[in-house]
Amino acid sequence: MIIEHPLPGVVHLHFETQDALCRVFVRLQEFYESPYDEIRGHYFSHDKFIARYAETHGYPFSYYSDWHGFNLPAKAVYDFAKLFANDITAEEFDIVAAVKLHAGKYLIATHQELDIDHELAHALFYLDVDYLDKVDTLLDALDVNTDLALREWLIKEGYTKSVLRDEYNAFLSTNDRDEWITFHKFTPALADHMYEAGEPFRALFNFTLAE
Repeated sequence: MIIEHPLPGVVHLHFETQDALCRVFVRLQEFYESPYDEIRGHYFSHDKFIARYAETHGYPFSYYSDWHGFNLPAKAVYDFAKLFANDITAEEFDIVAAVKLHAGKYLIATHQELDIDHELAHALFYLDVDYLDKVDTLLDALDVNTDLALREWLIKEGYTKSVLRDEYNAFLSTNDRDEWITFHKFTPALADHMYEAGEPFRALFNFTLAE
């Protein structure tokens, strides 16, 4: 695990493999924003989550190959550490310690470079009030078709409704046309539409990073 600081207040943990990343972060991330009410914000074992995830995604358990990056505020990390204190793994403890040691306000984790910008967009959405205000303005101006298409896709992918605006921002700010097709299986026509809708988001994201 490599620790980096891409932005003030942001701790970035880079893992060598997707499997290693997901095995460490599964409970941290699902505690923070799981779509399952009985998981999000509660204590749960790995076995309980595996069974619940399989109810909607089927067997074999695919979480460790379904996800590529994670993000959560430091407060959620510390809340997790407190609630899971009697059942925290050594790897989970190392994550909590890294955030504390580096005085992080927001934690992101990836295993490949192409996902870093997406996770940074989440960090900016949480940490930068000016950026958040501008993103909210752009989100409020989205046309109905874009909103519905994104909402339907994200819910199907397993995101909870409370983080949809944050996810809209991250995907619209960092996806190119090919990503909408290759990774998200959108039709070429819908990919064109999403890429066009994301133009002001990409401009704002890139400008903010360059400041």
